[in-house]
Amino acid sequence: CGTITANTTWSPINSPYVVCIGGVTIAPAATLKIEPGVTVQFENATANKLTVSGALIASGAPTQPITFTGVVAAPGSWGGLAAHNTALAPAHVNLSYVTLEYGGGVNSSFGAQLYADQAVVTITHSLIRNGASHGVYVAFNNPQVTVHDTRFISNTGNAIQLNQPKHDIAMSDLSASGNGVNAVYIAGSTT
Repeated sequence: CGTITANTTWSPINSPYVVCIGGVTIAPAATLKIEPGVTVQFENATANKLTVSGALIASGAPTQPITFTGVVAAPGSWGGLAAHNTALAPAHVNLSYVTLEYGGGVNSSFGAQLYADQAVVTITHSLIRNGASHGVYVAFNNPQVTVHDTRFISNTGNAIQLNQPKHDIAMSDLSASGNGVNAVYIAGSTT
């Protein structure tokens, strides 16, 4: 629980890490590094999330993915990952060989397993499944998002939702099945 204020590493020897109902925040100057094979479980509360204002580096491996999940295996049992800071100092999230499941909190218009606003987000070789809202929600406040070789399965909202994108979004080798909308949905674009 609480705020991570210094550079921190979560390793397999202490896995699973259980996040209490109050959630965890990575402070603007801090980096949380998660090593291959780690499982992070969130106690059952829709407001329970990992908020990234600094940096999150979760780099798994093909045979040792990193898993973010709920203690309760039900869609929306925890709030998901939220990445945001300021335009001058955006949050950074790098997910590789990660499974993100059962997050998204309540099924609202901007709920998601991963919410990005004023953030730089890279997702590769990952699986985002069984969420209570969108798989990934990209807000309109200048986020930069790259998604490659990622599957979106059984999220109740859109696989990916982009709101008024201001940057090109690099995406390739995506697949989606069983979502509310099996597509990248662009909302509110003026161009």
